[in-house]
Amino acid sequence: MTRRSETERPFFLDLSARAKLRVAGADRFRFLNGQITNDLQKASETAAIEACVLNAKGKLNAHIFIAALGETLLIDAEPELRETLRVRLDRYVIADDVQIEDVTDEFSLFHVLTEEPPAPDSGRIVSARRFARRGWDIWSDPARHDALRADLSS
Repeated sequence: MTRRSETERPFFLDLSARAKLRVAGADRFRFLNGQITNDLQKASETAAIEACVLNAKGKLNAHIFIAALGETLLIDAEPELRETLRVRLDRYVIADDVQIEDVTDEFSLFHVLTEEPPAPDSGRIVSARRFARRGWDIWSDPARHDALRADLSS
């Protein structure tokens, strides 16, 4: 990465502690669309969507972000929802071809608040509107966490 001046340095947040789930299977879109407040078709490999998971009475269970990764969907949520969100979603897998896997430890996650996408040495860049501003999520190998953090800081 090239060095930026102080005024050009983007603000970034380390969101690696967030809970991360991978949802796979032929019924993944139908399964999740019935439980979230946004249109899952808007999620792609380059753009994440923000949504809420609601219970049967319409009460909030979780605030999440969802992005596509190949034939799967990646969900990230607050760290304290790591176990409860997976259990909550698993409860509604009945005859659906859906697999839900906790992948929290398989990814580092950074969010960079800039208009232009960052160019990290490694990682997958996804547009995400967090904190009421456009920005970019960087999903990367946790082995690259410290190096990526240093790149973003320089």
